[in-house]
Amino acid sequence: MNKNQITVLARVLQRELLPEEVAKLQSFIEEISLGNSQTNLTAIPKEQIFERHILDSAYLVPLLTADSPRSLIDVGTGAGIPGIPISILLPKLSVTLVDSSLRKVDFLVRTGTKLGLKNVQCLHGRAEELSHDSDHRERYSFCTARGLRALPQLLELCTGLVEVGGTIFAMKSQDLADEAHSLANLLPELALRKNEDSLYVLEPSRYHAILTFEKLAPLSPHLPRTWKKISRS
Repeated sequence: MNKNQITVLARVLQRELLPEEVAKLQSFIEEISLGNSQTNLTAIPKEQIFERHILDSAYLVPLLTADSPRSLIDVGTGAGIPGIPISILLPKLSVTLVDSSLRKVDFLVRTGTKLGLKNVQCLHGRAEELSHDSDHRERYSFCTARGLRALPQLLELCTGLVEVGGTIFAMKSQDLADEAHSLANLLPELALRKNEDSLYVLEPSRYHAILTFEKLAPLSPHLPRTWKKISRS
């Protein structure tokens, strides 16, 4: 990362970066670039990784800061976005990365070890199945998902993982954020309430939104449904 990128990142975080944070973020960029060359990990070229992955993830950090240790699960994490940048910038936060692709989970395990991320756990699995596992059901303070599925599907996949009082952060481009207007009937069933959105711009003129949903009560035991049923709704 160059000086200008570090300055922009510090502005988003509302604080200066520590040297070890810069070093780990740079190493993560290198790991993604290497992963792309070997296994087509993401479609983002190296010169765009900072903005499209690191900076984009950083907009979540001010929303996650808390005095006491908390836990976060990143659903459909792919190359570890936004979970790994968050784990670097908030080392007291316990971060669980979930993906259904074993190839991507293998990359996450190797990368977490290489970067020395002791607050990161990697899981090969599906959110709708983990939500019915007592080790994960309603266990997490926060859940993040970036660009994953249509919003109603995303929320059903994620709400079973979040504790009562916890928060789901759905990262969407602003045009897709309009999906939120059609959720009035769905949110009570999922024990969720929509809170204020966070809007931001990634150059050149790419408008993004973090949609925030608070978990109000325990989820009905039959939810979430199987993916086959969710995908048909």
